Amino acid sequence: MADQWPNRRLPTIPDLLPDELLYSWIGRLVTANALHARKDTIEWLFGDRYAIPCIDLQGHLTHLCQVLGTDAPLRSPNAFIETSTLYPYHRPFLSPSRDEAVVRILKEGGAKGLKTIMGRVANRFGATPPLQICARCAVEDMASLGETYWRRTHHLPGVSCCAKHGIALTIQARQALVTDRQKFILPVGGVAPVQRDVGQLERRFARLANEVLLAKLPPVDPWQRRSAYFHALEARGWCRARGGRIDFPALSRELKQHYEDFQWTVHRERLLAGDSSTMAWLRTLLSRPRVSVHPICHLLLIGYLFNSIAAFALAIRDDSDEFSDRSVVAIYPNADDAKKGFGSDPGLAIRDVSLSCRALATMLHRSVTTIVTWRRAAGVPIAERRKWLTPEKVRAVVRALVAGKRHKSIAQSHHVSISTVSRIHKAYFNQAKHEPMLLEKERVRRRRHWMNVTSRMSKGGVNAVRNRAGATYAWLYRHDREWLRSQTQVLRCVPKRRPRVDWATREAGLLVRLEIEFKHLATASSRRRITTTRLVAGLGGDNVRVHLRQMPRLKARLAEMSESVEAFQQYRIDNAVDRLTYQGKSCDLWRVQRAAGIKVWTAMLRRYAQEVIEHRPPSQARMNHRRCRYH
Repeated sequence: MADQWPNRRLPTIPDLLPDELLYSWIGRLVTANALHARKDTIEWLFGDRYAIPCIDLQGHLTHLCQVLGTDAPLRSPNAFIETSTLYPYHRPFLSPSRDEAVVRILKEGGAKGLKTIMGRVANRFGATPPLQICARCAVEDMASLGETYWRRTHHLPGVSCCAKHGIALTIQARQALVTDRQKFILPVGGVAPVQRDVGQLERRFARLANEVLLAKLPPVDPWQRRSAYFHALEARGWCRARGGRIDFPALSRELKQHYEDFQWTVHRERLLAGDSSTMAWLRTLLSRPRVSVHPICHLLLIGYLFNSIAAFALAIRDDSDEFSDRSVVAIYPNADDAKKGFGSDPGLAIRDVSLSCRALATMLHRSVTTIVTWRRAAGVPIAERRKWLTPEKVRAVVRALVAGKRHKSIAQSHHVSISTVSRIHKAYFNQAKHEPMLLEKERVRRRRHWMNVTSRMSKGGVNAVRNRAGATYAWLYRHDREWLRSQTQVLRCVPKRRPRVDWATREAGLLVRLEIEFKHLATASSRRRITTTRLVAGLGGDNVRVHLRQMPRLKARLAEMSESVEAFQQYRIDNAVDRLTYQGKSCDLWRVQRAAGIKVWTAMLRRYAQEVIEHRPPSQARMNHRRCRYH
């Protein structure tokens, strides 16, 4: 079917309705043309027989435009992305490079891993939105169009009310719970509105999400977006004076109060997750801008700082102009990146000696120590104003680092902190020059340790040596694998031979123990039925049971001593008669039946009970008779 359709035109091509999802339009296309062969339809539309239709971010758009041709409601994949998917909602919170990767996947790929790249799975808010609809929108659609459809604004992440009417959305289906996930689900008309009060914050968040979808903002560099957040926070007084650092605990309390502890959203627990004073997403959003954070978190911060998407877009544009005026094109997280980025362009702010380290730290929202490290890496002269960390002590720490000593031991021997050793290592230690020498020293030490352990435990095999020197094995496996393999090939575990079992001797001993065990069970005052399982349990349990084939006499004796159900019932009748006789009561049949405790009385048991009652011998004689049955 997929090979026959590209040259054929479909009889009915529906129009793409305002704010309609591409998923909804394709579903109406399939229904209007009665395309029941689902896998063939999927293959024709997307070029992949096993593709899963995506509600909000449909892939394979280039193939879709090719097969539809002039029948397509839009002429290009970019038009589909802008008009009928939720990607414009996510784009302002992505970097330009990630934006290019996402658009390429939407056009050519199957959207596998797409939502991970975009941050939709971050913070565990859920990646697939439910299919939901506004009851009033559905009524208006049925009145004007005769049908209803899925709208983009109803499927924005975290939105649970209609931005137009302000009423709660009705969830009609969840794609993740549908058995056939290749099926296109269309909305049902005549939806009853959800009887739930929608608060002001819930409606405000829905309008904010709708604004960012319709604004179609371009991708923004993460550091530029972070700078816009910082400037807005500084204007509100949430940055501490030293280094422009944020008071995260106080800001978290303010956001919780502003949004009423997020009682209006289903993601409340995820938003409040973190330590006792700071919400985790807030610290990640402002301290690690390159890490993916869900758009819901961005919108919450934007709603608090800017109140609207238009104000946020204006702040981004102003901040972009300010960045270009300062000639700051990048912010580097470590010294190696500083060398690469600042070494070739003397006009960058790092090399601008007119700016002090403290002023530059305030400008870039970094600590003074970080700026000093970057400038040293870029070769910018810095005045040394040390009080007790003298140049001699710094050189001593560097010599210890070159010698391969660990940071903890260096800190203890030179009376400095471990963080100081780490800063000196980052600023002064020439890794390219000294790393091969240190690696060779460590290799010699690890090899010597492995050989010492091997010489002591050679008969235990590789596993025994690994248990004793696990860290050494891991280091050698990572840095000296070929040598380690050559050494482990000669290590062979010598299996321990178990002595052969003399089954005749063991059987004789078990037979004696069996007689003692049987006597103990048979002479008990109120005993249970003597079975093979109970006898074997007294001899050793499963260890004896699995070897009964090697001990035929024991197996035969167990079969002789095992008590059948009928024999045990007869024993209970004898025991009941003895108790009644001892108590001086008449041995009527009904008394014997009650005292014996047997539920089902067969005719044979009744005859046996009558015989015992009529011809009962003395109690001790009858017990001796019972014991003789098993010998």
